[in-house]
Formats: sequence, C-alpha cells, structure tokens
Amino acid sequence: VPVATAIPPLPCEYHGQVMVDSAPAPAGTVIAAYVNGSVKGTLVVQTPGALGGTGTFDRRLVVSATEEDTAVTVSPDVIFYIDGIRADIVDSFGPGESHAVTLASKSLKQIPGFTAKPTDPDSDSIYEDLNGNGRLDFADVVLYFNQMEWIASNEPVSAFDFNGNGRIDFADIVKLFGES
Repeated sequence: VPVATAIPPLPCEYHGQVMVDSAPAPAGTVIAAYVNGSVKGTLVVQTPGALGGTGTFDRRLVVSATEEDTAVTVSPDVIFYIDGIRADIVDSFGPGESHAVTLASKSLKQIPGFTAKPTDPDSDSIYEDLNGNGRLDFADVVLYFNQMEWIASNEPVSAFDFNGNGRIDFADIVKLFGES
C-alpha cells in the first residue's frame, strides 16, 4: 500500500540589521524566530548589528516551518526575540523566500532602587521577578504597581505585558498577582 506524504514547506531566510537600545546588537546576541509558539530558527550575531548577510554563502536566520504551521495559513506570523526579548516587528513566513528585516528591542534595565535586573523564573519571556531576587513573590506585584509608568517608558513592554494586550496597565498587575 503506497503511503502519501506531503512535502514540507521550504524555509524562509532572514537577513538585515539587529538593534538593541538603538545601537547595533553586539556579537554573541542570540536571535530566535518563533512560529505558532515554537522556535523554528536561531542565529547568533557574528558581526555587531548584522543579521547574517545577502551574499550567496553568508549566514542567515533560517526559519523552517512545518506543514502543520502552514495548514491554517500559508504565511503564519514569524515572531522574533533578541536575547529573549520580543523584537518590535512580526513578519509573515514566506516559503522559499529571503526577507530583509530590521529587528529592534530595548534591553532590560534595573528598576530604580534595585541592583539586579528583572528575571524570568519560568522561561516564558515574561519577566515576573521584577526585583531580581530569583523568584516571583508579592514584592514584585507591589513593585510593578509602584513603577508602572517607569516600566512603560524604560523597559521592553513585551517583557512585562502579562495579559498580552501590548501595553503596561492595571490588568497586568492583576495577572501578575494571580501568578504570585
């Protein structure tokens, strides 16, 4: 009995620039591309600010989506992360295509009055541990409430947007409280 199999979609390649805090991302910065919540490609920045190159043999960020990823739509969203912080753009997966992009994000900063940067204890790219003590506790909820304006102005919003609505607001405090 013959077995029918589908041909997986061709990968999509990305090249261009990577910026952190409006400056070229340093060598060693890790770029990850997600499709439907799963990592589909990574690249380590070799040359500051460069996401691969355009030459035939230059390295590029290769994103390999699966047939399941393209079942609902041929061009699912590709979400980029720069050292674990969501980049400011989303692109559409294009099987067999090469896309030029400029990825940018803010870096994590210490919240005023603390010496450690926030951490992500559960590795979900949302930084619940605002005071940097290595765990989520009620002190983080209070700190979020007291520093909401500062967080919205100085931190990468996606790293502290607990309810996923694209902004820092009181609903994030409620969600963080529910996790503590």
